[in-house]
Amino acid sequence: MSRTDEAAERMPGEPDDLQMQFASTKEAEPLAVDDRTHVLELVITPAVRVWDRPALAGSPAFKETALRRSALRSPMPITVLVLGLTLLTGCAIDKGTALAEDFERDWTGTPDVANIGTTKNNTLPFRGTSTGTLTLKDGTSTDRVTQLAGEMRDYVTLHNKITGRITADGVTFTVVADEERTGEVLALWRSMTADSQVTAADIHDAPWKEATDRWRIEVSAVDATSALTVFKDMLAEGDRYRPLAGVMVLKIKSPGLRIETDFHDSYPTEAIDAYEAVLARYAVVRATVRRDPVSGSAATIVVAGSEDRDHAGELARGAAPNLGSAITVTSDNSD
Repeated sequence: MSRTDEAAERMPGEPDDLQMQFASTKEAEPLAVDDRTHVLELVITPAVRVWDRPALAGSPAFKETALRRSALRSPMPITVLVLGLTLLTGCAIDKGTALAEDFERDWTGTPDVANIGTTKNNTLPFRGTSTGTLTLKDGTSTDRVTQLAGEMRDYVTLHNKITGRITADGVTFTVVADEERTGEVLALWRSMTADSQVTAADIHDAPWKEATDRWRIEVSAVDATSALTVFKDMLAEGDRYRPLAGVMVLKIKSPGLRIETDFHDSYPTEAIDAYEAVLARYAVVRATVRRDPVSGSAATIVVAGSEDRDHAGELARGAAPNLGSAITVTSDNSD
């Protein structure tokens, strides 16, 4: 049969073999998924509308054509399936866990590192964060700590979903991408490790809303006298410490005293005045000078059972008249 006769026998609107074998390919475009780039290529083939020719549904010619066209339609689902598998292998559902594994793998074998600790936060499928901490060997030099902090700064710059931390000589600090802030943290770390009054400390990056230059510092001191001295020196820009810019909360604890800044990041002057007024006259067993949501600062003071509790309370309130009921003085009476 000639090609002209074959065309004449086909139903109107039915494509010829060349038309049925035609497939259009959309230009490949890059698709970014989880920091990886994939190329999606869709192969599109014409579909056969059976309902356009109901009379031919049972004819041999129709069955043959339908079989041929079914084979032509297969590329699209296969392409989509391959794409899906590619995407799933390119990113992890539990991203926080994957980030933690990456951190441990990347830092394993680093000289002077005694331990690698990680945390993982799998917030949503394919989303999450992680914190990695390098605990350095005892006796690691200051120069080596500084060098590792620089390497960690480069690392967190490239991995912004990972928080990098270093523990050396009992002091743990967070390393941020900003070079100036990292320099400040290192200076504070050196001051703390050189101070015999400090037994441990944690310097943590703590951004708040629009304020990204914020820190939370927690210090353990050997006794109450040391705790108050370190607190004053750190906030009052003393000779021993270079204070960090944008400190959010400073907490110092020791046997006998816990002291911290108030909600406005400020020095709790009146609460400290109340504590020192009592301490100058009576034996203080323990005290808490803390932030208070109402007054801004507060003092809870416990004097020895043998001391005059009422007079101690008068001294405290006289030194900080604006605090009123935010000052509490009790007695450590074993009876």
